[in-house]
Amino acid sequence: MIHETAVIGPRVTVGRDVHIGPYTVIDDDVTIGDGCRIGPRVHINGWTTIGTNVRIHANAVVGDAPQDYHYAGEESYCRIGDDTIIREYVTIHRGEGEGMITSIGSHCMLMAFVHVGHNVTMGNNCTLANHVGLAGHVTLEDHANMSVYIGVHQFATVGTLSMTGPYSRVTHDVPPYCLIVDGTVFSLNVIGLKRAGIARQARKALRRAVHDIFFSNLLRKDALAKVEKESGEIPEVAHLLSFIRKSRRGLLHGYRD
Repeated sequence: MIHETAVIGPRVTVGRDVHIGPYTVIDDDVTIGDGCRIGPRVHINGWTTIGTNVRIHANAVVGDAPQDYHYAGEESYCRIGDDTIIREYVTIHRGEGEGMITSIGSHCMLMAFVHVGHNVTMGNNCTLANHVGLAGHVTLEDHANMSVYIGVHQFATVGTLSMTGPYSRVTHDVPPYCLIVDGTVFSLNVIGLKRAGIARQARKALRRAVHDIFFSNLLRKDALAKVEKESGEIPEVAHLLSFIRKSRRGLLHGYRD
């Protein structure tokens, strides 16, 4: 099901049961998996691999050259996982640097006007609402959620099962399991954790950990030691501690009214 006005390069590999809409352009060295639906006026650039059952809506641009002065045309890649939805006017740029990759996981949804910069690594089951902008080298862990009109600084990491509220300016790392309001850690993402099936015991331990780390008068190192002693054996708490200790950009600070 390829529309007669679509332009498909001779070195494009197209799977079974793929629909390609009118006026879509697919450059050479693109691979499209089975069951994909690609809307009208989409542009998929070279060195891009798209998994199975991906939905790409009208006017999206996938795998374009990075917006980086250092890029000199070297071969770099864009990878889109299975069952991911890319809505209208989304832009995704491939990696900057020879052999570098921009990677979007499986079962993600990128809503209208989302921008994914070069060298971004996005896990599975991530949801980005309208007008989220990810700068280069950003990392999103699995199940990260972002509301509308959010800008994420380059090299920042967004933790698993976090929920970043609308209009946030994310200049530092977003800790996992947290609710972010106005670019600060507001509380535990209780609703998100319940929906994800996180056990009640783990939620209670995470609530105490978030309080001690972000809202107590303890020094950060003392807060981490306290949390580790009290509940470090719980996998979710252990991940929170590991995330904080590995942070390169530092963490968003706790909310102050």
